[in-house]
Amino acid sequence: MFERFAKTAVRAVRAAVSTAHHRGDPGIGTEHLLIGLVAHDRELAELVGSPAELTTALDRLDRAALAEVGIDVGVDPIRPPAEARPHRPFTSGAKQVLEAALEEGVALGHRHLAPGHLLLALTRRGPNDSAIRLLDATGVDPDAVRSELLRRLRRSA
Repeated sequence: MFERFAKTAVRAVRAAVSTAHHRGDPGIGTEHLLIGLVAHDRELAELVGSPAELTTALDRLDRAALAEVGIDVGVDPIRPPAEARPHRPFTSGAKQVLEAALEEGVALGHRHLAPGHLLLALTRRGPNDSAIRLLDATGVDPDAVRSELLRRLRRSA
């Protein structure tokens, strides 16, 4: 699948894997893809926020979710040691984003997929998706991001 991904997109996916690893999360989700994308693309970070901003918002969302079930973790969420889980699979949502990025590239007539195609695919996710909730938590409108990305990608074709 990754043969059509530009090197920058592959680096962003690797950054997502690294983010999940460092957080001690059990899988690589759409929220990790979002953070990985902005870690390697300044233009995308300008649209949706820096990796630090997104990570801070994700930590807040994690704490709020734990509080809903009666767990108070204080300032930092409880995380297992990163080495406790050497292999992290992609969640079904993250797999769908990777597949949808291919669709986005094909629809735009692009041969290679850039990080922008991945972000386009993320913006198509529903309101219960982790990446969409993360964008909402930082005050970013996924529809506005999608419109701007489409404008930029069509111009670069």
